[in-house]
Amino acid sequence: MKRFARPLLVAALALAVGCNKPSKDECRKAIENMRVLMGTEKLNSDVEGEVRRCNGGSSKPAVECAIKATSLDQLRDCKFMHVPGKAAPVAPPAPVGLPGSGSAAPAGSGSAL
Repeated sequence: MKRFARPLLVAALALAVGCNKPSKDECRKAIENMRVLMGTEKLNSDVEGEVRRCNGGSSKPAVECAIKATSLDQLRDCKFMHVPGKAAPVAPPAPVGLPGSGSAAPAGSGSAL
């Protein structure tokens, strides 16, 4: 009896995991919508490679969300694919070697012979 139970369990698990995977057509629609929202729909790129990646690594809910998204913010919330975020302001680097910056070694800190 155990000999038959294990293959059935493996098959049921594979079926359950496969049910959460989007179809290639759903992935294609989500990617096309993403390209429109990002303004890259006119660029010549390998969409079919992205479709395969989506089909193998995305969930159905994420793809359905990406298909329905009408803004980049909505698309980011879908957790579909990496959508560049808003750029955060970058602080200028700290000055080097100025008094009080902590970068200069204090006098007499060398090794004594």
